[in-house]
Amino acid sequence: MIYLLDTNVVSQSSKPKPSANILAWLRSVDDHELCISAMTVRELRYGAERATAADHPAAAAITQGVDAVIAAYAGRILPIDEAVAAVWGRMLAERDGDEEDTALAATALVHGLTLVTANIKDVTGRGVPLLNPSRSPPKATPV
Repeated sequence: MIYLLDTNVVSQSSKPKPSANILAWLRSVDDHELCISAMTVRELRYGAERATAADHPAAAAITQGVDAVIAAYAGRILPIDEAVAAVWGRMLAERDGDEEDTALAATALVHGLTLVTANIKDVTGRGVPLLNPSRSPPKATPV
């Protein structure tokens, strides 16, 4: 695995108007090079559960989409384990930030991965290689 995908990248395929650049980048990379975090699973499940609780007309389709994403990444979902939690806590102590995005940065750092996100501002300066696939061509941000 080379890339850890942020939720904003993983969710593109289920959006009504997905980013053509992100979809093109995803198609250009072998699936075995991609992984997601348990944090992304949490974010996806949260969205599906909120849609269900609100009786959203597309709730069933959203839940099926989340199930499909999780199945597609089976064996490539990284946990928030002790090592990740330690780095995550250190990163937040050094500089406050979005907790979910910082968890992804910590996961990428621990596993030596590039974090792929369309929102690099929340994780820039965390010591993690970043790639923004929403740009054409995709923009890498050095550590």
